[in-house]
Amino acid sequence: MAGEALNLNGEGIRTFAGFGLTRVVARGGMADVYRAKALNRLDGPWLALKVMRQSYDHDALRHRLFAREVRIAQHLVHPNVVRVLTSGEEQERPYLVMEYVGGRDAESFLGRKRNSLPFELVLSLGAQAARGLGHAHRAHDAGRPLHIVHRDVSPGNIRIAWNGTVKVLDFGVARLREQNEPATQTGVLRGKFAYMSPEQADGRDVDARSDVFSLGVVLYEMLVGRSAFRGEGPIDTLDRVRALKLPLPSECRIGLSKDVDRLLARCLAKDPAYRFPDCQAMADAFDEVLARRRFDGRRAWADYLATVHAKEHGQEQRLLDEESEWLERRGPEASPSPGTTLRLEGQSVLSPAVAVKRRRFPVWTLASVVLLLLGLGAMIWSFSDRSSVRRVAPVQMELSEDDP
Repeated sequence: MAGEALNLNGEGIRTFAGFGLTRVVARGGMADVYRAKALNRLDGPWLALKVMRQSYDHDALRHRLFAREVRIAQHLVHPNVVRVLTSGEEQERPYLVMEYVGGRDAESFLGRKRNSLPFELVLSLGAQAARGLGHAHRAHDAGRPLHIVHRDVSPGNIRIAWNGTVKVLDFGVARLREQNEPATQTGVLRGKFAYMSPEQADGRDVDARSDVFSLGVVLYEMLVGRSAFRGEGPIDTLDRVRALKLPLPSECRIGLSKDVDRLLARCLAKDPAYRFPDCQAMADAFDEVLARRRFDGRRAWADYLATVHAKEHGQEQRLLDEESEWLERRGPEASPSPGTTLRLEGQSVLSPAVAVKRRRFPVWTLASVVLLLLGLGAMIWSFSDRSSVRRVAPVQMELSEDDP
């Protein structure tokens, strides 16, 4: 688990800035995200605590990006964006406190060619994510547009909660054009190469239409069951983003309507001028298609997750109950009982928190070994007693031959 400076109390609880941390749920390029609860309100909701990792590499840049994420969060209050509740700094490490969202991220639905998602579900995910991003694109401060661009729209940053609500998270590398903020430095690539827009891959300045393209790539991959642009390496991937023309979704998957082709073609145009102007316009177009089909996307996602991923939902809930009980019963100042260690394992909310106990050697196995050793000892003693006279002379003779 990352974060050497965090205070370790007992073997299963780390505390930081008044929060009890129970599990790593995500790792990013400059920060780790922990599942946590406020120590003064253990009966309260679960939270996600994002703590900047200590590093001596590009420290000023990392602090600047983190501070920008805090400023952006002040303007983003929307059902389809993970909400930042507060922020601060502890032990010279900035942190954000966010709402915790259980469920599945979009990445877990990629590569399912044989068990493809209903395309209406994919369009619904796109519509909800686009509404969250559109809220950011059209955010204002004192009447001035902020021109927020996420720049890292990817499957891992789109989460579907168990109740069917889709949320966009991690504005850690987002661009914010404030009054005194210069344009992004050209030639600097921030984000995941396989989901970049062509202009972003070229290192040019980007606007809301870049996020439209990136979200379109996510939806395309969920529909066709394979990667859109990922190549043999970073350079090959960027070349594909710039030049590769994708086949229509209906050419890759039987049963897709022309509406899907039309929407995705508008998202994935190489020239930004032919895309939706921002993600709110994209959401409106997706909603229109879904409305004609009378499709309630949020309810459909909730039903789908409850049916197909009931096991994962139950497993996550059991972990939350166990960790909540641990915090309430032991508290941050308590030590675990002798011989028991509750370890923080894995990055996923589905990784089991295991109470590891010292193994005891089975009694019957120990008894069998003792009896076997006693029997062997008796046989060796009996054999050596009968042959000791005959063995003395040869041994003495060998020694005498080696003696100079």
